[in-house]
Amino acid sequence: MPHIAWLSMALALYGLQQPATAGRLPQMLAQAVKPIEPPQQPGGWVLQVLTRGGLDGRGTGDLFVHSSGGGGIRHGDDAVTLSHVSFVSELNQSIRSLIPSQWTTPAPASICSDCIVTLMHLALRGTDGSVQTYSVNWDPITQAQVPPELMRIHDLAVKAVAR
Repeated sequence: MPHIAWLSMALALYGLQQPATAGRLPQMLAQAVKPIEPPQQPGGWVLQVLTRGGLDGRGTGDLFVHSSGGGGIRHGDDAVTLSHVSFVSELNQSIRSLIPSQWTTPAPASICSDCIVTLMHLALRGTDGSVQTYSVNWDPITQAQVPPELMRIHDLAVKAVAR
């Protein structure tokens, strides 16, 4: 019995050292999130939308948008930084209206080796300067299980960087 208590404590301590989403992310997305700091002001945020999979494994491209109005797009080796993106105020409203429990990831559904998997990752600066992160991911089969509020944020982010 003491071994079980020790093992439970060791696993709990190990869990404290891991990112909150590390165990939930598909392997192809685990290393995709880039550490982008949100703007310094309280409530500042940066949203990343990353894709992986497909026939070449690289997905359909990645993007990021931050609350200061900038952003960027990357597909393969091509990257474009944008000094001004659209829909930032709508994104800001949508992000601020969410509650943390809405950031839920559907259970893994498919073994489709060439499906596109999408990860949406938000880093949000609190009033005390700390940064909280939230992630959700889906594939074409599990997308219907993602809360509509999160899909709206995804769609706004994609429109924000569309040129």
